[in-house]
Amino acid sequence: MPITHIPAAGDVLMCDFGPDPRSITPPGVMRGPLAVPPEIFKVRPVAVLASINKLCIVVPFSTSAPKSPRPYYVHVPVGTYQFLTNSEDSWLKADLIEAVSHQRLDRPYVGGKFARANLTAAHRQALRAACLNALQLSKLVQHL
Repeated sequence: MPITHIPAAGDVLMCDFGPDPRSITPPGVMRGPLAVPPEIFKVRPVAVLASINKLCIVVPFSTSAPKSPRPYYVHVPVGTYQFLTNSEDSWLKADLIEAVSHQRLDRPYVGGKFARANLTAAHRQALRAACLNALQLSKLVQHL
């Protein structure tokens, strides 16, 4: 079910980015540029950067560790948040900033119910810096 509220910066939601392209069977949409696999897919948690009209600017979480540390990744150790997996570290991947419809978003399921979730102030700050780095605006990080 899509969200019915206007999310704020730092909110964490679940986003349905669509199915794993390997699970699409012919005659699925597999021609032209659509034959290129998406950069990110499946239902996953995202951190909200901004909400504009019926769109949210979000950064996805991933449990796939980056191949090497970069200033546009924010490490989130296992156990930091209830809405993340309790068996693996996660990373906010600011190199995958997306604008998504509110129709793709829902609240995370925590403790047997849908709940509102937020990043800590420290993680919000780290995410802002990561986004500036991803956009090659690292000179602005000092002004956060």
